[in-house]
Amino acid sequence: MKGAKEQNKASKISSSKSDLLRGLSICASGFSSIENQEFKRKIEKLGGKYIEDLLTSTHYLIINKINSSKAICAMKNNIKLVTKDWLDEKNEEKYLKFENCKPGCFYGLNLFLFGFNDEEFDNMNKAINQRGGSITNNMSDADVIIIKSNSVFTNEETERLKKYRNKLITENWYNSCVEKNEFQNIEENKDLFNFEFITQNYSKIISDIESENNDDKYSNLFLGKIFGIQGFDQEIKSKIIKLISFCNGFYFESILENTDYVIVPLTFDNSHLIQNKLNIFGVCPKIVTCNWLFDSIEKGEIISADLYKPMKSLDLPKETISSKKIFISGNLFKGQTFSIVNKTYKQSQILELKEKIEGNMGEFFDSGNAVTPGDFKAKYIILNDGYPDLWDNLIQENNNNGIGKIIISHRYIDECLRVRRLVDFLDFFDSVPYPFQVPREEFKNKYFYLPMNQYNLQERLSYELLIETLGGNTDELNKKTTHIVFRKEEISQHTKDKLIKGSNKDVKCISESYFIDYIINCGKCDINKYEIKIKDKK
Repeated sequence: MKGAKEQNKASKISSSKSDLLRGLSICASGFSSIENQEFKRKIEKLGGKYIEDLLTSTHYLIINKINSSKAICAMKNNIKLVTKDWLDEKNEEKYLKFENCKPGCFYGLNLFLFGFNDEEFDNMNKAINQRGGSITNNMSDADVIIIKSNSVFTNEETERLKKYRNKLITENWYNSCVEKNEFQNIEENKDLFNFEFITQNYSKIISDIESENNDDKYSNLFLGKIFGIQGFDQEIKSKIIKLISFCNGFYFESILENTDYVIVPLTFDNSHLIQNKLNIFGVCPKIVTCNWLFDSIEKGEIISADLYKPMKSLDLPKETISSKKIFISGNLFKGQTFSIVNKTYKQSQILELKEKIEGNMGEFFDSGNAVTPGDFKAKYIILNDGYPDLWDNLIQENNNNGIGKIIISHRYIDECLRVRRLVDFLDFFDSVPYPFQVPREEFKNKYFYLPMNQYNLQERLSYELLIETLGGNTDELNKKTTHIVFRKEEISQHTKDKLIKGSNKDVKCISESYFIDYIINCGKCDINKYEIKIKDKK
């Protein structure tokens, strides 16, 4: 009797479950045929009707991606969207509880974020994950590419972005999705893209700087700061230099020991090479994107550089840097051994590099899956510079454990073949853009004085910092003074005689342009050619 009651109760529960979806038509979008067959089985088991085509009378659409054509059509027709969890038999209590399985506004989307600083990136990443989306590091894999609207692009970045024009949208779309907590049709929210952001930002900031009300806001912003610039074409570079100068910063072609910042594009594949080169010489400036400069000026304060690190590439790992096809038959690599970190190259690239090495009498060892320096038999380990994290790890382990391998990129091979000699390892860095340290031996025993009537306080402090950075000394006029620095190209004999009285008779009067030319020309300047001319008496 008891068994019959339990059987009858189970029958009623089973019967009630079979009616859960009665009268409802349900469609699915973006799944395989096998998955669709499983949806059909579950829906019909629960009394519903599975349909292959989306109709205006459809009650629910099961999706795996929020931006599919069916999903967008369903939203326009007020058809409810649900995730496949809605039909999960292991969670039967969720049946028909639409809110529990409603997809987030980024559900199933791969998003690529471009131009945002690290703090903005982390906040957006968290919000996207909470709403069912994910971040991709490959622009080619992205469903949507969100660009910070005031970003500054190089010509190369512009061309790469234009390839994905149909995916591009600004953060206004993202903000709208988050604010309304629902997906906004991308096509209906398309921003008009103008890749001339550098011109827009530059014009706006120059206008603000030249405003009388904002004079104090900018005048001391970069006082005493020394800048380097890498990776820009001359037009953009000149604009950035002018902004730095407006805020009383100094720009030099070479990187000095006390260089504070190196400004690079948003994507800069060589940033890790630059940093490694600088570390060799004990020079550690902060490498920041151009957006750091614009944001700092706009806010009137220097923002943390840690938030503005350049991206490593737009298209890694699908479009890693390929090796040039340079072949020379000879004994260039005779006696040298090479291995490749196989995971960072395609098979065709490995074969190409092997042919270059063996075709020039080098010995090639297959490294298999090796990724640590000690596992490679060869002296030279070739690693694609499109993998900077792995590059940094290998160099650190090699140095810390004294393994003695030489870690190079495929471009080292190409450079050797180009110049037809085995290039010194450190000289290899000369084949890619990098900042370098200027010679400064000749400044050690020099004492410079900047007359107060030639420079205001801010200018004087900046030049004194520059001279000390080069290894020279600055002080008030005294018997140790060896050089007096002038802004003018010529002075009167009376002025010179007056100054010499306060110093020694051998003191030289030179033009300030000496320091600029010295840095630009890497020390190849004769200081005697910069002596100030004495005006003829009339």
